[in-house]
Amino acid sequence: MKHAVVTGGAKGIGLGVVRELTGEGWHCAILDSDPFGEEVADELGAAFVQADVTRPEELERAFADL
Repeated sequence: MKHAVVTGGAKGIGLGVVRELTGEGWHCAILDSDPFGEEVADELGAAFVQADVTRPEELERAFADL
């Protein structure tokens, strides 16, 4: 199985990427500061970590949580 981490995956282009990849059988992890990402992840069978990727400490925590 292929894996992808998609930043900004809760909406817009990032969400489109997550939809495409999960539709092709990839396991995706969504990193987004928007808590709506959890609902999206549940719908698509993806993982979700709420994080602001512009903050290094949050990005480090996000990858530790995955």
